[in-house]
Formats: sequence, C-alpha cells, structure tokens
Amino acid sequence: MSESQLMDIDHFCEGYPYIDLSYDVLGGGNVRAGDNVTLQVTLERDLKGRSEVRPVLAPKYPKDKEEGWWLVVGDIESNQLVAIKRVNLHRKSGIKLDFTAPAEAGTRKYKLYFMCDSYLGCDEEHIFALDVKEWIEANHEDSPAYVMPKGSSMDSHSVKSLSDLRIEPSCCSSDVKDPHAVMADEFSVLLVSLPLNVIAVGCKWACEASAVKGALNP
Repeated sequence: MSESQLMDIDHFCEGYPYIDLSYDVLGGGNVRAGDNVTLQVTLERDLKGRSEVRPVLAPKYPKDKEEGWWLVVGDIESNQLVAIKRVNLHRKSGIKLDFTAPAEAGTRKYKLYFMCDSYLGCDEEHIFALDVKEWIEANHEDSPAYVMPKGSSMDSHSVKSLSDLRIEPSCCSSDVKDPHAVMADEFSVLLVSLPLNVIAVGCKWACEASAVKGALNP
C-alpha cells in the first residue's frame, strides 16, 4: 500500500462521524390518547480537535459532498412512519419531532432511526415506549383536573363529568381573576385541563340560562 493510500485512509478515519445521541419525550411521557407528542433529540459530534466538519471523502462524486442526516420515528405496531426530519449537523444540534399519540389507550412502542446518506456503519436505532392513557380517564381521575378545598367532605370522585358542574353566572364577572375558577354546588373546582375557550362557552351558557330563568320567574 502506497503512502498516498495510507494518507487517504487516515483522512477518512479523521472525518468519520462519531456522534452521541440522546432523546427524551417532553412532558415526562404523560400522554393521553390523541395528544400531540414531542420527542426532543440532542445530537453532539466529537470533532476530534477540528473546528469544522469536512466534506465526505467521495472522489467520484462530481462536487464536494456534504453529509446528510435524517431522524425518523416509526410506530412499531402499525408499521407506520409518524415523523421525519432532515438534520444539518455540525457540532451540536437539538431537534424536536412532533407526532400524534394513538387514539387507543395502552403501551405503544416506537422506534427512532438516525440515518446518514453518506457513511456506512453509523446509523442508529432506539426503541422507546409511551404509556397512552384514556382521554376521559386522564381528565377525571389520573390528572389533578378537580382540586377539592381543604376540609371538604366530598371527594374527587363526586364529579364524573362536566354535566355534574353547576357553573354560576358570577364566574363571568370582571372581578374574577382566574377564568378557570368556577363554583360547583358546595365546593370549588379548578378546571386546569380545559382550554379557556371551553370555559368561556360554559360561562356564556350559564349567564344566558340565568337570564332566561330570571325572565320566566321574575
């Protein structure tokens, strides 16, 4: 083997990518059916003392070839691709991959692929799982959607659905600082898991119902 060939081998080894990959599901993996899921991926390259990434060693390519990297998330059970993103990787990159949780509750396994279009042997596969909860179950039992006041004789299971709540018109007054705070029978509840537009519609309905009742029963 000639000296120039040895130099080519050395040049290739110096430019071969050594990349550390880590990932995490944002929100601690607390996922409900149909939720948007965000997978945070962090990529960090060991440049071995160099200041920049070299072009790929591809002498037969018509021009300088830059590395191409891809992150892909696949649903193992359904064999469906749920997220894909091309990555420009230099020294360090943070990438977010968004996809939708399945409509059914249960444990769902996914596979994260990290692939390169220029080098053999540096592709990676990582399996992670999501514990997907039922939407109703998460809102009314597993999550703190209903917060009882101290000393209340009623427990959190007294409220099973929104139909159990009696929203007073006073919740629409301007002196209420928290639009999530409403009255329900003899106790207060904090609807931390409902969006503001839903609360607003409920308050509007309560006010209109109160006005009609007042007109019918002066």
